[in-house]
Amino acid sequence: MKNIKDLDFGYGDAASYRNSRRYRDFFSKIFVKDEKLEQLMRDDTYFLIGDKGTGKTAYAVFLENNLYENTKSQIVNMESTDYRVFLELRKLGFLQLSDYVRTWKIIILMIIAKSIRKQDIAMFGPNRSANFVELTKSIDEYYENAFVPEIASSFKYLFDKACTGETGLSFNALNLNSDVKASISTRISDEKTLLKFQNNLLDLERKFSEAFSRLKIKQNKFLFIDSIDIRVDDFSDREYKACVQGLAKAIWEVNTSIFRHMPDSDGFLKVVLSVRTDLFPQLSLHNQANKVRDNSVMLDWRTTYENYKSSPLYKFCNNLLSYDNDGLPIDSYWEYYFPWKTSSTNPQKRKYDDAFINCLRLSLCRPRDFVSIMKAIQKNTPKSSSVSSIECFESNMTQNEISNYYVDEARDWCLHSIPPEGFETVIFFFQFLDGKSKFSYEQFITCFNEYTKQVSDKKMELFEEIFEPDDFLQLLFDLNMICYYDKTSDGKEFFRFCYREREIYQLEPKVKIGVTYGVHYSLLKALNLGRNSFPDSDD
Repeated sequence: MKNIKDLDFGYGDAASYRNSRRYRDFFSKIFVKDEKLEQLMRDDTYFLIGDKGTGKTAYAVFLENNLYENTKSQIVNMESTDYRVFLELRKLGFLQLSDYVRTWKIIILMIIAKSIRKQDIAMFGPNRSANFVELTKSIDEYYENAFVPEIASSFKYLFDKACTGETGLSFNALNLNSDVKASISTRISDEKTLLKFQNNLLDLERKFSEAFSRLKIKQNKFLFIDSIDIRVDDFSDREYKACVQGLAKAIWEVNTSIFRHMPDSDGFLKVVLSVRTDLFPQLSLHNQANKVRDNSVMLDWRTTYENYKSSPLYKFCNNLLSYDNDGLPIDSYWEYYFPWKTSSTNPQKRKYDDAFINCLRLSLCRPRDFVSIMKAIQKNTPKSSSVSSIECFESNMTQNEISNYYVDEARDWCLHSIPPEGFETVIFFFQFLDGKSKFSYEQFITCFNEYTKQVSDKKMELFEEIFEPDDFLQLLFDLNMICYYDKTSDGKEFFRFCYREREIYQLEPKVKIGVTYGVHYSLLKALNLGRNSFPDSDD
């Protein structure tokens, strides 16, 4: 058995495992192949939904790195340039809002077409694949066989094909590859030319659709589109929503109108959108509730103090600790490396709180949290110790590292809608609690009024939620920085955090107004707040 100091806990961000020769086997072994993975493998699952850190990218990376159940996958990450090209082409008159879905469909089909090789096609021949071969040959010739078509690059092919012989323009002439700012003098003013451009776009969509219509393939091909929550400067909420709504509708149409109607074969094609729980409602999909239930996987690692040993989260931790470290039954590694206990926070239900319960209390029930917690404990464990101790866990250095990690996680969550300077304004609020981690609604209002006054005096960065106290309270709840307290029918107090209240039918839980609130354990050190004992709500 290795000493805890010698264990490799890998990366906290699953994106780092993409195509990593060093960690390919490592990641495949620690990855938990659960019912969520099996649901994701179905041909009618098109949306992978989850909070940050719950493993959306991990599932995609596992499938990209491994040939699993006759399936080869590819991940395409959204970049800020991808959004800006849409916006600039619209400003120049080339794209209308109604063109967004069609444009996304062509890009998606183009990327998948390039992932299909001749040997992937079953019953290869002119009756089955002539249109498809002609199309891929056109793409290869355009890029001289040296092109990997991701999103921004695909615009080049799409735009130039739609402009051929009509406008005299090319994608490069628009200078969108650098600062994505084209001259307004380039704007299409000729209605006839614009109509021709849009007709060419429609014809291009038809050609791609027909190319797949009779194709039979030997192997499943999945395309994961990730990182749609990237922040784009000078991009309004309306512009962002228009772009991602077009993407989501295109994914739905490609899957249901093109791929689902391909002839039966050994393999099938599918596009999956990875999306945060708070962003999924913004996609404005028709019959959204049914799509969540029937065509989505929602990642959820929640467990309870009583039942955690049967949870995927506990299994993940044991997988991680046991990699290249033989000597124990697979489900015994956590107890070996973290053997310590603390006094029970609920003596009526258990005699003590073991190490996993203590770490669970500091987490949001996510694999990324436990990787960070174990790394913090490991870092502050003496070299002479083979396992961790309660002293290592409770040390100021360990607790500070864990607390700062959660502040950084909250900052990353906000980046989609709030600039970095705005997050510093959010954090500034906690100074007005005067060291209290539990407070009433009335106390919150008093603190909020003083807080906003000083924010104004200091000319700090503002954001939409700061103008109304209840909106700001909701933001803190969304960030899992605070919980609100509720009561059972017999009057016992328990707490509710956003991540624990989120369900597949309720992706955006609302904070209760006019009650008592508490700051999450993990943030107390970083925010200089006193410790508050939460009554159990998950036992």
